[in-house]
Order: sequence, then C-alpha cells, then structure tokens
Amino acid sequence: MKINPMTKVSTLKQKFIDEFGVEIKCHKGMSKGHIADDDAKVHEICTGMGADRDFEIELNGNMLVSTVEKEVADSLGFLVQVLNPDGSNADNGSTLASLRKAY
Repeated sequence: MKINPMTKVSTLKQKFIDEFGVEIKCHKGMSKGHIADDDAKVHEICTGMGADRDFEIELNGNMLVSTVEKEVADSLGFLVQVLNPDGSNADNGSTLASLRKAY
C-alpha cells in the first residue's frame, strides 16, 4: 500500500477497507489517547517521519492484527487499531482475512 503524506486520514481508512475489508482507527502519533481527525493529512499525524516522501507499507490478509498495527507504527509513525465488524478493537491474534470473513 502506497500512501502519500498529503492523503487524508479518511482516505487512508477507506483504502484499508477497500484492500482488506476491515476498518481501522487512526491515532495522532504514538498516543492511544488521541484519535486522528478524518480531515487531517497523514503527515500531520506522523511522529518522526518526513512529509516530503511517499510512505510504503507491505500488508496482506494473512497478517496478524498485532503485526499490522506494528508495521503501520514503524513505517508510518502513528498508531492504528484494527477493528472488528462491530467496531470494537480486534484481537491481536486474529488475521485480517478472518476479520474480513465476518463481514
């Protein structure tokens, strides 16, 4: 998944749904207490990442939720939480594919 720093958070969340069939919640930086505004741009919620480059992240449906969340934090500089179909936080031991099947 290639993400431009000027991409809105809402667009990133929709991209995640389109590619993996699951929803995510984005946080500002590495703080679990601050949910990112949907109108914010990705570079505005990153910590320690330059805004002058595209971000690339390799994810697939067989990855565990914990791995996906770590990859996003390490590559993009902000926390995400993968969500169950009911909107609750997904179990770290679940795969993206298993959550998608629940839809």
